[in-house]
Amino acid sequence: MFTVEQLQKRSATERRVMIRPKVAVQAKTPEQKREISQIAKQVIAEHYAVLAALKDR
Repeated sequence: MFTVEQLQKRSATERRVMIRPKVAVQAKTPEQKREISQIAKQVIAEHYAVLAALKDR
C-alpha cells in the first residue's frame, strides 16, 4: 500500500497508478446490490484524499 504522500509524488509524474478491486463481487438481490453500493461509497469517502491526488495531477 502507498501512503498519501507517496501517491501525491507519483501523481506529479507522467506515470499512472491503476486502482483495481481486490475481489469480484456478485449481488443477486436488490438488498445485496444496495449493500455493495453503500460499502463502495464508504471506501471512496475514506480514501477520498488518495483518489483526489490521483485525479488532480
